[in-house]
Amino acid sequence: IVNNIWWAQKNKPLNYETHPSCKNIVYQNNLVFGDGDNSVGVGGGLGDEGGSIGKEVTLKGNLMGNPLFARPSLEPNADFRLTKASPAVDRGAAKMPGVPVIDLDGRARPKGKSLDLGAFEGF
Repeated sequence: IVNNIWWAQKNKPLNYETHPSCKNIVYQNNLVFGDGDNSVGVGGGLGDEGGSIGKEVTLKGNLMGNPLFARPSLEPNADFRLTKASPAVDRGAAKMPGVPVIDLDGRARPKGKSLDLGAFEGF
């Protein structure tokens, strides 16, 4: 699970767990954010929620913080592109198998020093 942004809207919980039988899972270069009074936890590293991730997990380069989307919302006019000030700009891992070379707008990536986290390449 690489180069993603996990975002929970205000007052909604954000938790990610894996079954103990899952092996060789890699969480790398992801940004996790909870907006408001909600809990954010990825067991085993970003805020252990009681051993929810098994022992055969690699955690590397993950961040916690506001991704600074252009217009985050559940409304149809939402815009999940990153702003220039986003901590997710140029924070992706480019040398991973299966990393897309274009974003959801059809633009080539990376644009800048490295990939931007999330679905859109910005600056």
